[in-house]
Amino acid sequence: MASPTSIDSPSTGYEILDIRTPEKGTIKLQKSQVNKSTILALSDFVGRPPSPPASTDPSLDAFNNADLGNTIVDSLNQPVHCKSIPTFVLYDTRGLQLFDQITHLDEYYLTNAEMDILQEHADQLADRMKEGSILIELGSGSLRKTLLTLQAIERKRIHVTYYALDLDQHELERSLASLGEFTYVDLVGLLGTYDQGIPWLSQRFTSNTDTHKVVLWLGSSVGNQKRKESAMFLRRLQRTCLQPGDLCVIGFDKRNESTKIDAAYDDSLGVTREFIMNGLDHVNTIVGQPLLDRSLFEYDSRYQVKEGRHLSHYRAKQDLVLTYQKQNETIRIPVQKDELIHVEHSYKYSLGELTSILNAAELDTLETWTDSQDTYRLVVAECRPFLFDRDKRSTKATLFPTTEELLCHHCGGGAGDDVQMDDKSESATSSLVNITGSRHWPESVPTLHEWQQLWRAWDVVTKTVMDPETMLFERPIALRHPFIFYLGHIPAFLDIQMCRNHVGSAEDANVPADFAHIFERGMDPDMENPTKCHAHSIVPEADKDWPSLESILRYQENVRNKVQRLLLQWEADGCEASEWMTLPGRRRQCRVLWMCFEHEAMHIETLLYMLMQSPNICPPKDVCVPAWKMALDNRRVDTQVYAHQVKQHDRCLEPSPTVPVLAGTVRLGHDDDEEQDARGSQVEFGWDNERPSREVRVGGFEIQTRPVTNGEYLAYLQATNKLDALPKSWGRLDNKTVGVHTVYGLCPLSYAMHWPVQVSYNEAEQYAQHHRMRLPTEPELQRFRKTCSAENKIPNIGFKTWHPTEVDNERISVFGDVWEWTETIFDTYPGFKPSALYPGYSQDFFDGKHRVILGGSWATHPRIAERSTTRNWYQSGYPYVFLKVDTSTIQCTQFSLSIPKDNRVRSALTRLLGSSDQVTLDDDDLTIVEPDELVNKQQPKIKLMHRDINTFACLTQPLALKILPWLPTRLATNSTRWKLLFSLDQHGSSLSTLYHCCAQQSSAPCLLVLQTDSDEILGAYISDSLKIDSQYYGSGECFLWRMADEKKQLDVYPWTTANYYMIYSDRDFLAFGGGDGDFGLWIHADLMHCYTQPCATFNNPSLARSSRFECVALEIWTFEF
Repeated sequence: MASPTSIDSPSTGYEILDIRTPEKGTIKLQKSQVNKSTILALSDFVGRPPSPPASTDPSLDAFNNADLGNTIVDSLNQPVHCKSIPTFVLYDTRGLQLFDQITHLDEYYLTNAEMDILQEHADQLADRMKEGSILIELGSGSLRKTLLTLQAIERKRIHVTYYALDLDQHELERSLASLGEFTYVDLVGLLGTYDQGIPWLSQRFTSNTDTHKVVLWLGSSVGNQKRKESAMFLRRLQRTCLQPGDLCVIGFDKRNESTKIDAAYDDSLGVTREFIMNGLDHVNTIVGQPLLDRSLFEYDSRYQVKEGRHLSHYRAKQDLVLTYQKQNETIRIPVQKDELIHVEHSYKYSLGELTSILNAAELDTLETWTDSQDTYRLVVAECRPFLFDRDKRSTKATLFPTTEELLCHHCGGGAGDDVQMDDKSESATSSLVNITGSRHWPESVPTLHEWQQLWRAWDVVTKTVMDPETMLFERPIALRHPFIFYLGHIPAFLDIQMCRNHVGSAEDANVPADFAHIFERGMDPDMENPTKCHAHSIVPEADKDWPSLESILRYQENVRNKVQRLLLQWEADGCEASEWMTLPGRRRQCRVLWMCFEHEAMHIETLLYMLMQSPNICPPKDVCVPAWKMALDNRRVDTQVYAHQVKQHDRCLEPSPTVPVLAGTVRLGHDDDEEQDARGSQVEFGWDNERPSREVRVGGFEIQTRPVTNGEYLAYLQATNKLDALPKSWGRLDNKTVGVHTVYGLCPLSYAMHWPVQVSYNEAEQYAQHHRMRLPTEPELQRFRKTCSAENKIPNIGFKTWHPTEVDNERISVFGDVWEWTETIFDTYPGFKPSALYPGYSQDFFDGKHRVILGGSWATHPRIAERSTTRNWYQSGYPYVFLKVDTSTIQCTQFSLSIPKDNRVRSALTRLLGSSDQVTLDDDDLTIVEPDELVNKQQPKIKLMHRDINTFACLTQPLALKILPWLPTRLATNSTRWKLLFSLDQHGSSLSTLYHCCAQQSSAPCLLVLQTDSDEILGAYISDSLKIDSQYYGSGECFLWRMADEKKQLDVYPWTTANYYMIYSDRDFLAFGGGDGDFGLWIHADLMHCYTQPCATFNNPSLARSSRFECVALEIWTFEF
């Protein structure tokens, strides 16, 4: 075959290497940052396995191990409902051929979806290759999809070696031979399994660890293992084979409709059925005996929606006994009729679940591509120089589901293959120590692993994003010290705190006096009068008077070693990090380390927002550049490939939706008493401004579901003629083009239109006032975050992406991308006590000029961003930090202000506050009044129109008056004419007729009123006109209601934000609310049979005394102005 650097002529050759024989001395790659070198030629590999003879026997495959038969028999020789057969039996030569046929079926959408994605994005994937890269495909199959990528690489003339790993030599030869001619791509087949391939790859590239590698794991193969197993496999791959900058391209099937998945795994032609049944024939070949008679079994295909997995079983048609003859004994295995024998599962993934898998594997998502039908994802994940643990709770929930979720109930409800002790035990999964090592994260003390990741992050920023040889004395922000200060400040602050509080050994307690004097504390001077500043270190004025870079780095290394020695000693004690805080005499030491860990993490962010203002900023080494940066690289990349990105973002988003937040209380802070360190057992940590906990009353308000974007802020500047007052987060690429500052340089605004805009408080306030809105207070924003449980955007924190990312109107942005401004002044409060360890941390800034900020940015450590009590602060005019006009733009003022005595306003207030006792504010006093009192005072009469005089009246005038205050304000204050659209009495019992009547009033909100066969009255307010739709629709204005006869009181159940299951209306039924399979109100197409259940959408009880009832009267009303 041609060498990797040959460009003379095309080659149709390939080579197959037999790696089935385990080799000794597998070497684990060490992660390091060294200069790139060209790939070794294949002939240079040491200990290279031989090529096998050409295949002539179609049964040649990787299943040549004599122990496989015993493995199969052992998995069958289990109790009832616990039997299984290893999945690998499906993939003999015939099985691979059948599977290839499956991938050509229309029902099997996974292959077509992946082909669709690669046809669109293969060039972008090829652009990620480097000269001399190796491309490794796990489970290569027929290579139809891979060919698209190889052809893209060939077009771009990049020399790459492609390794295809597969089980079967015959199929491997056939597939490689079918690829055709390549000049730039060398083809190598690897005959073996995953477990044989990973050590081989690790050994082959140990001597050349800097070779760029891209691993392909396509075909939703990740779903063929349990989620925990997939995470373990990817983590093993990442640890043994990948280096920073290497990529994994992984196919994830989405959680699609069950009917679509059922058809994909049980096609109409029966190919999948034959594929599964062929596994029984293969078992007999492996064991060398007629163990399983396929005529006695049938294929059982099931999809479990809750667990998000498809299961394939063999179902026994009758009672039978399997007989296996060993050398010295006969094994008999009884099988009952209808007993299921598990053979394969295929897990489907939500975006959150795949994120959890990658978190556990210490991989970061670089790009996510979906097919044109939105059924499948192809994720390009990268191995980064460091990775911070994010959202460990969700990751644990994904990897270690509850017993109920693990149960394979189609196997008869027993323990089954899916319920083994190691699945339920986190501690049993040692290879996922980054997830299992801190059970109570982030409430546990940072571990040595976390410190090491933090140090790597610091080094990437200070050694690659900043050039320490040329930028040490730069001071891009006049209110901050030069960069050299922060290099010395971090180790000095840590060393001083450890020595001052007797943390570590006495021999280590010596802080160099000159370092302590210069580096102990930074500064934050008054912006209006910079001569006013809190106590801080006095730093040299001349560059020559600073300590040398070499001495600072030596000092940094010494301090890091102190921490490492201490934590290694603590870990040697045998206690988990979560227990360190509770050990006698150790809590204060833990607090010091915890505080210093977060202090260093905060200063990484400080350095980055300072570096953004420097023209000399550099991209981080071994971190892949984002797609928009690839689009600007005219040296090699075809920019036309990326042109569609600009087209999609050349305009603003539609105006942000808003959600109502009901009045109530919110708890701020937590109880972490520093004075109890000597005797307390608490395990929480927070800064002094987070304690103690306190409860605050919050009025009702509406809030945008996402931040203000760059595009919207640009439109505001244009509308107010302020284009000469760009925010400091923006810069000019030329006289006409504006860009957003990033570590990769200025990103043209055309690529960043949907990113959150980053502005000062003063700029944010002016924007809000222009739109007749305001920013939220701290309690309001906290209440929004704690009560909003709808689908949220996965937070971009902890360097998930090295800049803000797009927001949209479909998901709620709770935090992440950038910090969130609040109206609240940073000040003292009842119960506040300054920290004894760091007295000036908060109180030095109680000057009335700083505002509280919440959340976290893309550069905020997850320990800080995910602790809901975290509070930060900046001066109102400070323009440089990563701060936004966030989901915090409020549409109506907080209801603690004085309001008019107009009853209609009180009615709107009643609806928004959402409680039975409503607060109204008069001029002189505060009174509590009942809703009935509100609606009975000067309430205008409602005119009910278009109802036949002989029709049974379901909605009465008194009932309409009770419902009126709960309607949206625009209706409650303006609509006194209600028009009947549909009546069961007038129009008949037909759901299609109901839809037809509602269609006459397109897009208009309406009211459903229903009377049960027990004379109960109940119904729903519907924000949209009823229509036939296969998806849920409606807004947060929807609510359910009922009349409580015994009290003659209206009970209203507004939207809780738990989900978006407001209205579902198809040809068979009409329903409101949902979650966990229960509708709040369900009406059959005959408009007679109904039921009601508690649901998460509205947090309602059963609306009727009997959950199932018959409808005797039903009306739909709309509103006229």
